[in-house]
Order: sequence, then structure tokens, then C-alpha cells
Amino acid sequence: METIKRINKTDVEIDNAIYRKVVFAPPRVEEPKPEFKEGNWVVQMMDKSDELGRIKIITDEHITYDDGSGHASWNGYIRHATKEEIESHLKKVCDEKYPKGAKFRSLSCDGIGIVRDEFSYYIKNDQLTNGNTIYRNGKWAEIIPDTKKLPNDKKGIGELIDLYHDQNDGLPFKTPVDEFLNDYE
Repeated sequence: METIKRINKTDVEIDNAIYRKVVFAPPRVEEPKPEFKEGNWVVQMMDKSDELGRIKIITDEHITYDDGSGHASWNGYIRHATKEEIESHLKKVCDEKYPKGAKFRSLSCDGIGIVRDEFSYYIKNDQLTNGNTIYRNGKWAEIIPDTKKLPNDKKGIGELIDLYHDQNDGLPFKTPVDEFLNDYE
């Protein structure tokens, strides 16, 4: 008989616990969906790729982003990217785009930067910099090509004329001389 009383007492305790949860529980509040704006960095979560890109277009049906290789779109399977994810992504793209030691025209001033390992990302300005800005708000800095010295002897000038002739397939002035000489100091 004690066993029956214990079961009944346990049943009552369970019923009371359920009653308290149902009656006194706070109403369920759905988490607000994150707000997205054009230009936000996002991560696509549909598969294991964790593709990262910047939102280009938002419509009622989908969000289109640019991951650097073109556009892709999906419906709702995105989240905001973290500062660390953005920095890692930009450094990877930078390594692919710019060889170490390359010179670039800074996007933040009239300076010239050199590609080294120590780039930092500043989320507030969407800027990757090492003192000179190589990336800002979706735009990458221009690489400054290495310039060559103009020859100062007859042999070197003759070789330069031959090179100009060869690059123009023997046709005079296919490439203007001043344009050809832009590669030289």
C-alpha cells in the first residue's frame, strides 16, 4: 500500500510541476531574425563550406552576395560574419592577389605600401592595413608594377627598340611609344 501512495504522491508532484510550467511559464518569444543590409559581411551556412562574402542586393525572395568569384544567392541560410572570419578571409584573398614584396598604391593616403605579413583588419572602416591600406569597403589597392631602368648605352637602346618592335609584331606604332615607355623610369 505504501508503494501505491508513493506513486500517487509522485504523480501529483509531476502534475504540479507541469501545471507550474504551463500556467506560470513566460510566453515564448521567438528570437528576432538578424537584420541584414547591403555591404554586410555574411557567412553562408547551407553546407560545410562556410562561404564568406559581402551582401550586394537584398530582395524579398533572396539575398545576393559577392564572395570575390561572382554572385550567389540563397534564402535565409546566412549569419553575420565575425571580425576574425572577415580578417582571415581578406588575408587569404590578399595572399592570392598580391605577391610578397609587391608595391601597392594605398587607399587611405597618397602613400605606397609594400605587401608583408603584418596586416590588421579594422571592422569599423572595413579596412585591411599594414600602415598603408590595401583593402577598404570592397575595393582592393592597385599594384604598382616594377619599373625598369632606361638603358643609357647604344647596345641597351638597340635592345629596347628591338623589344618594342617585337611586342608590336613588327607593326609601327601599334602600341604608342610613350605607353611602351611607361614601364621604364
